[in-house]
Amino acid sequence: MTKKNRRDASVQELLNIEDVRDGFLLTKDLQAIGFLRVQPISVSLMTETEKEQLTRRITTELSPLRKPFTILLLSKPTDVKAIIGYLEEIKAATSDTLRRDCLTKTMKYLSNLSLSGQVLDRYAYVSFTSPAAEKEELTELLRSARKAFDAAGIHSEILDNKGVLQLCAMFYNPADGSIALDPTETGVPVLS
Repeated sequence: MTKKNRRDASVQELLNIEDVRDGFLLTKDLQAIGFLRVQPISVSLMTETEKEQLTRRITTELSPLRKPFTILLLSKPTDVKAIIGYLEEIKAATSDTLRRDCLTKTMKYLSNLSLSGQVLDRYAYVSFTSPAAEKEELTELLRSARKAFDAAGIHSEILDNKGVLQLCAMFYNPADGSIALDPTETGVPVLS
């Protein structure tokens, strides 16, 4: 694609995405990509021995797959709407002015933390790619990988169409904090 054509092309024409179908991201170059959402692991409080044990356990469980995979780690601002709503209910039910002031300050603090991007939800994904004609084998590989992660003590789930679309939205719009895992619950917390 020439520079002039590239400038006139739409985003959809520039991305190598053909469709999302049957839980796979299908590419224009006839590949199918399947995804697992993996429970993120925080190793910050683990000892060196615990980290080594976890690494060995994961390696032992995944090595029989003998297929290359990609790890995606994504972050987005935490949505604090639910907790702010809960605190607003408590505030409305109390007549104690000191408690109301404390709840108001807490809600403002949470809202500011969320909007500043200081509090992030972290998401981990593992993807496997194969020719689109071999989707059955890819499905089996995803099931095997899910069992391997579960055996290592790490919860994982195979993404369906909705999950793949949400992942694409988070990946291609990293600054948009309103992209939720449940797209019906988007928005910015509002203080009353």
